[in-house]
Amino acid sequence: MALIGSRVKTKLMLKLTNPDLSHWGVHDDDLFELAYAEIKERKNAVNKQPFAFVMLTLDTHQPSGMPSLTCKKKMDGYKDDEMIFAIKCADYLLGKFINQLKKDNLLKDTLLVILSDHLAMENSTIETLKNAPGGRYNNLIALGSENKNQTIRKYGSMLDVYPTILNMLGFGVKNDKAALGVSLLSSNQTLVEKYGIKRLNEMIEKESGLQRKLWEVDN
Repeated sequence: MALIGSRVKTKLMLKLTNPDLSHWGVHDDDLFELAYAEIKERKNAVNKQPFAFVMLTLDTHQPSGMPSLTCKKKMDGYKDDEMIFAIKCADYLLGKFINQLKKDNLLKDTLLVILSDHLAMENSTIETLKNAPGGRYNNLIALGSENKNQTIRKYGSMLDVYPTILNMLGFGVKNDKAALGVSLLSSNQTLVEKYGIKRLNEMIEKESGLQRKLWEVDN
């Protein structure tokens, strides 16, 4: 569900009539529809203010994906493995969403960021993913950034996404660093470049105090 507060979340859910829900929540086709409507409303508001709209798609979640009903009706169906079909469905829905935003001029003065939150976990196509040419990487794609048509080849981690997005939005980030991350747009070393991914993982796993702090939840 879009991370925009419980009030807006409730408002969006009320717009759905007989939603097709998975055990994770709203399917991606409904989520994109709700996101488009919310973005359009905010962009066209009389007293519009800068805003961030964050959404999490889940139809490609392990163990075998949960393709949206839209794709089941419009695409070729399960000729592929169900997870592969779910990935194709996600690609189709994302493309449709972006094209609609472009068509309605809703991407002006906007940074659109597409990223994965982690590598795919064990699923029905995990062996295919593990054997992918060039290895497995998290995606970070930014549309509308001043760094147009650039492919940044720099070793980093999801820790570095935060300062990178801040830089793209034009915020001044001291030393191009925020929290444990380093902007991928800077020449400064990321923790992955400095220590290597294996050593960095070991240090994070060993730092139990940090883990407790990051996962702390108020009772």
